[in-house]
Amino acid sequence: MKRAILICLALLLAPSFGLGAQNQRIINRYSMRLDPQEDGSYTLDSKTLSVLDGAEPEGLYEPYDRKPVIPSSIIKEVRCEEVFYKAYPDRELNMFIAPAEKAESPVPVVIFIHGGGWSAGNARSFVKYAKYVARYCGFAGVSVEYSMIGQDNVDIDVTMQDLHDAVKYLSDHAKEYNLDVTRLAFAGSSAGGHLSAMMAMTEPCAKVLSGWSGVYDMAPHLDYWKNGKKPHVRKYFFDVEPERIKDYSPVYLIPQDRQVAVQLFHGTGDASVHYSQAERFADALEKAGQKTVECHIYPWYGHGLTGSSDKNKECLDLFVEFLKTHIYE
Repeated sequence: MKRAILICLALLLAPSFGLGAQNQRIINRYSMRLDPQEDGSYTLDSKTLSVLDGAEPEGLYEPYDRKPVIPSSIIKEVRCEEVFYKAYPDRELNMFIAPAEKAESPVPVVIFIHGGGWSAGNARSFVKYAKYVARYCGFAGVSVEYSMIGQDNVDIDVTMQDLHDAVKYLSDHAKEYNLDVTRLAFAGSSAGGHLSAMMAMTEPCAKVLSGWSGVYDMAPHLDYWKNGKKPHVRKYFFDVEPERIKDYSPVYLIPQDRQVAVQLFHGTGDASVHYSQAERFADALEKAGQKTVECHIYPWYGHGLTGSSDKNKECLDLFVEFLKTHIYE
């Protein structure tokens, strides 16, 4: 009851704290934020301009009227249940489960993990995706919450244990939701792309990974991101100790005894996570003997490639096709 009241208050107060304004931000077709100038023109932030290195692709300074990749109208009636799967003294963790519609036998599970720099975001951001795969793919869709930076005694080990415990919860309740937990797919964006890759590399029943603008080798990323000036993130990753950080870099955790079909999306205009992260992971996967690896690199596109750019529907369609093709392999 207390949690529900807090959520309602947060929603009511959101515009006062800038959340409403964030939803109204001006972007271009590449999902880059545009800053309006007094003369009516627009500019980009200095880091994005640095990544573009003087290039000006078509429409770079033109506002884009984005449309939701999954309209609410097409998944409005899909059943989705919120459950609490783990409790800490200062917090409870939830997940949203959308069982497959009209499934007569247990179905694979697609687990979405939200981004937010390991310190923000929530499971609600992928509820639409969970409902979408439940209705249009015939799989169960799940969106998971996890412990984040800023909460009591949280580091990457705590986060990873949460996610593995979420899988255990699904396994314990497989019959209730008609789940085939021997066939798991993980998908997520940004920090969620990193966590999804970690899960796909370490959960024995993972069959598919789809990473969107994700991080796969932590040490170079933390040097690239804000020139390494994120002490709270670096502490979360044990101050990037050379040997220890490898244990949290999916590029070093590729399984040798099983196959995972991997699909990666990234834009070369991403000022938050360099696109070489996807290229390096794809190369390492292939060298390790993984047979199905797709790496989609989009010239000029920013960090929100799969969510707020004009390529979002294309990426969603490619994801669904990949999922349907490889989940049963």
